[in-house]
Amino acid sequence: MRTFVEYSGFQVFGGTVLTFIEGFSTFTLLAHQFLMDEQVGTSDAAGNFVIDKEKLYPMPNLLRAFARMGREFGDLPLYRAGLTIQKNAAYPPSMLSLGLVEAIPFLDVGYYLNHACRDGLPLFDVTKNEMRYSGGIGHYSFKGVPGKKEIKGFVDAPYPCPYGHGVVLGVAQRFEPSATVTHDSGPCRKTGDKACFYTVKWT
Repeated sequence: MRTFVEYSGFQVFGGTVLTFIEGFSTFTLLAHQFLMDEQVGTSDAAGNFVIDKEKLYPMPNLLRAFARMGREFGDLPLYRAGLTIQKNAAYPPSMLSLGLVEAIPFLDVGYYLNHACRDGLPLFDVTKNEMRYSGGIGHYSFKGVPGKKEIKGFVDAPYPCPYGHGVVLGVAQRFEPSATVTHDSGPCRKTGDKACFYTVKWT
């Protein structure tokens, strides 16, 4: 079992955790319990699960809860969580006017904006338009294939493979409703590889 100790210097914003949870659908109550077991969130006097949207939670704790969800209930709740977080994401109007090929690099920026280091600052600095700790938590790296309605790339973030697959599909379908995402054959994080490779296509 992975300990995720290499991510002990990173944190996740509470608002992001709430968005993760929305995607677990019928597994939401179990997700609450797994998160509380990992000290991500608390319960109030009525027993309701509580996440402080402004608080930062340790990234390794969230990763352990995700890993447990995958072990006990398979890929589907993780995939749905990834799909939901992108469908619910707030995109600036200027971004929504872009095509998918131009927009998909911002997926990596969004990933870093939702995580922070121990000083509480987002990993992407919007004032300088640059990464503060590029590579510390992996990347969502994609670019278009010239002359085709196709994008290829990889995800080497520590979140589970089906979650990443859902994230990529969610953002692709926001910009191209006909988009499909295929997990390429070969390396996969589920089998211990560093990255998963994906192909995005649309009509």
